[in-house]
Amino acid sequence: MTGAPYSHCSYCGAAYPAEAGWPRVCAACEETGLLAEAGQARLFAVHGAPAGGTMMVFGVLPERAAEDLPPSAPTEEATEWLVVTEPVELAFSTHTRVLADFLAGRPPV
Repeated sequence: MTGAPYSHCSYCGAAYPAEAGWPRVCAACEETGLLAEAGQARLFAVHGAPAGGTMMVFGVLPERAAEDLPPSAPTEEATEWLVVTEPVELAFSTHTRVLADFLAGRPPV
């Protein structure tokens, strides 16, 4: 065995710091810098990926003041994050649809 149980993120494989507490949050998986407690998230939508094989769960966090948002910065997966107030086309069709539903005030699942 090369590592201790639960010493690495089960999703991306990044190592947790030795002193990491519970629940463990993988800094390598977070790409926006928007951090929140799990209890703050509200279920909004659940969709299967168009290609199948993946279930996507979309959640909504409470509103935040603009000055409380982290700076937008490029990551390995995204060039930036944006605040949008009207529907826009996103990289994935399901994400585009969920954003449009949210902005139209459609009720969550």
